[in-house]
Parts: sequence; structure tokens; C-alpha cells
Amino acid sequence: MKQRIRYLFHICRVFFCILFVLKGSAVAASLTWPALPDPQSPPTFWCHIEKRFPHDPSAFTQGLVFDNGLFWEGPGLFGASDLRKVDVNSGKVIERLSLPPHLFGEGVALSENQVYQLTWRSHEVRVYDRNPLVLHDRLFWPYQGWGITSYDSSLVISIGTEMLYFVDPAGFKIQSEVKVNVKGKPLQRLNELELVDRYILANVWQTPRIALILPESGQVAAWIDLSVIAENEPAGVANGIAWDAENRRLFVTGKKWSWIYEVTLTGSP
Repeated sequence: MKQRIRYLFHICRVFFCILFVLKGSAVAASLTWPALPDPQSPPTFWCHIEKRFPHDPSAFTQGLVFDNGLFWEGPGLFGASDLRKVDVNSGKVIERLSLPPHLFGEGVALSENQVYQLTWRSHEVRVYDRNPLVLHDRLFWPYQGWGITSYDSSLVISIGTEMLYFVDPAGFKIQSEVKVNVKGKPLQRLNELELVDRYILANVWQTPRIALILPESGQVAAWIDLSVIAENEPAGVANGIAWDAENRRLFVTGKKWSWIYEVTLTGSP
């Protein structure tokens, strides 16, 4: 009897040890953001690949958005730019609209039932209806177009400098602006944007880094380092961030990358 009790006790102890280890692994892999960012010492997070999804290796990705099981993607380049709906799991293009060959497509954002797509140097913002996918309007933008994301009832735009502009989706009038900075110094070449919780995430052009930006002050609160992933994708630089808010999944990709990666953050120093 005593031997049986000791045996059961041993089994229970092993079981709870396994649970403890698994719980610790889950915590380590979960998405965590700095609760009280120190603008004088922004931490760096590294990525752990949870899954990867097929990506068109010819797509020069400029904008990426997740919505209801689909990616909205805007590849660039003159003569090759389009707006496409892509099935997440298969990478299959479900629907596509090509841009005129003189337009270089840039960032993509969703607002209400419409899709907004920037162009690089043409000062044109293309506005589409989602269902059916048709061009609804063309709006004027005074600067270059790089990245765009939704933020409350506004849209936020990057232009390749340290500036972020908050605009009204209806008429594309500038409501406010903020200078993005690291320890007080401007952070330039901001590209693709994505709103994640209370941060604006921005790819920094020609680097494997994503900046987590406080929209009120423009301060960089932390970094995400994509070096480990980018080393396996030599065709192009990192560019493309998408956020599944319901399931708290973060996706990243790059220009002419073979995969879109679902990642979690593995820690900070």
C-alpha cells in the first residue's frame, strides 16, 4: 500500500513538473510588449517562428494587412504593382487588381469597407471598395507614399523620413503629425506600418528591424529584430507586417520572400 502511494506521488510530481515546464515555455513564447517603455533604453525583442505560410516570391511587398482569414497585399514596382487578396494558408491569390504601369504601388490599409493603397511618387491614393473589389476613388497626397495603417478613425502614413502623418480617410486631409525618434534623435526611412495594440510598428527600410512607436510622442519604445529570419530570405529586405488582433498573431514578410512568417517574441535583454 505504501509503495503504491509513493508511486502515485512520484507520478503526480512528474506530471506537475511537466506542466510547469510547458507553462514556462508558453510564457516565453507569448507576445509581450514593454509596459513602461524607457525612451532612453528601448529593449530589443527577437523572433521565434511559430508557422510559415507560402508567399509569392515575385511579390515586391510594400503593404500587408490581415483581415478575416485573408491577407491584403500590395506589391510594388513599375509595371508590376497590384492589390491582391490572398488566402493565408495556401498563399493563393483569390482576387487581384493591377495598377497602371506608371504607378508604383506602396502601403495598404483597411478602413470601414474600403481599402486604401498609396503610390510612391505619383501623389495618388487609390481607394477601393472591398466587395466587389473595384476602384472607388483617387485622392491626392502631397508627399511620397510609403507605409499606411489604420488608427482609430484616422489613417497613419509614413513617407520615408522620420515623420508620421495622421489623416482623415474621407478627404485625406492631415490632422496631426509626429516625429519618430530614438533617444531624441530622428529615426528615418520609416516604411510599412501596422497598428498592434497601442503601438505603431514600422519596418525601417533596408534593415531587419521593426520599431515599436508610441503614437502620441513618436518615441521608439522597443525594437523587433528580424535578422534570423532575414538571413534565410536573401532575395530582398524585410517589409510587411500584419496583425491578427482576434487571435493575437503577428505576421512578417519581405520583398520577394518565399514565406510569410507567424512569429512570437522570445525576450529582451
